[in-house]
Amino acid sequence: MKKKIFVIFAIIILLCTMCVSLVACKHNHEWKSEWETDENYHWHECTKKNCKENDSFDEHTFVSKTDEKDHWSECVACGYVKNKNAHKFNSDLVCTECNFKHEHIIKYDDVNHWYLCGDICDKSHSSVVHSYANNECIICAFKKGTEGLVYSLNRDGNSYAVSGISSDVESIEKNVVISEYYKGKPVTVIEESVFAGMKNILSIFVPKTITTIKKGAFSGCEGLAEITIPLSVTTIEERVFEGCYGITINAETKSKPAGWIIDWEINQFSKFPIVWDSKNNNVAEDGYIYFVDRREKHDPIKYGIKNGEAIIAKQPRIVKDINLNTQVAYEGQIYKVTAIEDYAFYYYEDITGIDIVSTITTIGDYAFAKCSNLFDIVWGLNGLSIKEIGVGAFEDCVSLTEFEIPKNLTTISAYMLGGCSGIRYITIPSTITRIEDYAFSGCSKLIIKCEMSQQLEGWGNKWNDSNRPVIWNCNGNDTTEDGYKFVEVGVTLLGINEELLEAILIETEFVNGSVANINATINYNQNIYNIVAIADNALANKSNITEIKLTTNIRSIGAGAFANCVLLNKITFDGTMEQWKAIQKDENWDYNTGTYVVQCNDGSIGKFENK
Repeated sequence: MKKKIFVIFAIIILLCTMCVSLVACKHNHEWKSEWETDENYHWHECTKKNCKENDSFDEHTFVSKTDEKDHWSECVACGYVKNKNAHKFNSDLVCTECNFKHEHIIKYDDVNHWYLCGDICDKSHSSVVHSYANNECIICAFKKGTEGLVYSLNRDGNSYAVSGISSDVESIEKNVVISEYYKGKPVTVIEESVFAGMKNILSIFVPKTITTIKKGAFSGCEGLAEITIPLSVTTIEERVFEGCYGITINAETKSKPAGWIIDWEINQFSKFPIVWDSKNNNVAEDGYIYFVDRREKHDPIKYGIKNGEAIIAKQPRIVKDINLNTQVAYEGQIYKVTAIEDYAFYYYEDITGIDIVSTITTIGDYAFAKCSNLFDIVWGLNGLSIKEIGVGAFEDCVSLTEFEIPKNLTTISAYMLGGCSGIRYITIPSTITRIEDYAFSGCSKLIIKCEMSQQLEGWGNKWNDSNRPVIWNCNGNDTTEDGYKFVEVGVTLLGINEELLEAILIETEFVNGSVANINATINYNQNIYNIVAIADNALANKSNITEIKLTTNIRSIGAGAFANCVLLNKITFDGTMEQWKAIQKDENWDYNTGTYVVQCNDGSIGKFENK
């Protein structure tokens, strides 16, 4: 009986204990955000008073940590720290216990540098004069400013601007360094047009103290291949890089700041690539990596790399001896050179000859436009690799006397040879299916030979807008449809009709001083031919001519025949005024000439009476 009573009593006590426990824990736990810790564990306690529950109870996981003074172990979860001790540096300022290396906190101006290391090293607060090697301090890397630069105190009285070039300097160095400090104060401004027109400058170092680059600061610096703009620059005014044809801008900022009111596209040939976040990135906005290859003995060439291939990039004006390669190396890899970029050698007056290597397939728009001294073009593999030549690629190359159209080219682009006034003959191969308008505009001496028998459907209506003579089916023919073939007599190019014994003056350099005397006849191959017509643009752009002498044999004067003879003041005609008026004169035959008078046998006619 006693045993039974004891069991019942024990059950009652157990039930009471359970009820009390259930009442005590009847709440939702809310855990404290801060960690509770001991030497081995961390956890979160419940915010309820007297609640002994905890959360995230776990053992510490330690990693090593350091700062300039100490090293310690720290839990990655709760931040618990143990074993914090000061570094013990050896003579190389490396901690013998944790291998932390102390780097001096260094400051400098244009004269001295000093350390701000607190109690870490005994060089704290000492001031030491710069020690230079190649114009750079070997301790603090301060760059010595280029001699001859002039610095002016800014209005704030606490900083300077680079504002000019000293008159005592005959010529500025090619690699310019703008000083970071001047007379102990930071240089913060590059003044307007400071380096404008300095074509021979190859590089300009912009220090990290610069905040403002003013209008036209580097305009016309044609030799600049690249420049780095530090994060400190908050303002760039307009036209800063105008005329910097081959420059690449390396910007340390990740995007264009609001204060950079710069016209990135002044015009097409001044448009340049920009690399944002340049400390961590080398790819420009257009997807290319640009670099200057300086390994060869010849002058350096600038390249761009993308998609495993290289292009000849837009060049700074530093190259004299152009030597293009079929491949180029960059960071240990070899890239085939396949194209010449738009405007690559635009207005490059130093070029006299160019070998287009056999790997080139594309020549971009205006790639060699206005290369006024270019007279020799050699096609690798006879130009068989060339698939495309862009708009105006050789426009205004006035020294070219001949041009061979690559055999695999199918399109002659607009203005491709526009203004090439020195070319006498060009042969259009049968592979050409398209010729765009104005392809040969202004080619005043040009005779066009076509392998095909007639104009093709894909040719533009103004493909021959200058109305140059055309010989069709030229492989077995040397005569135009109207019976003329072309011959050179001395410096004069003529179209002769052997049946009629007549000649057309195509172009001549026969100018006696400022007088152009067009004879009545020409002797060729023991025959006398009457000169009966002056072809389109025959004397165009001869700006030194003041007088033109004509005979009554002349029956027609072509379009633009005397155009831009700006000094022309007299036309002497050995016939009557009635005979002069009877001569057929095509559109703009006397465009932009001087105010000439036509002197005839029986009187004179003013320029505007010819209209």
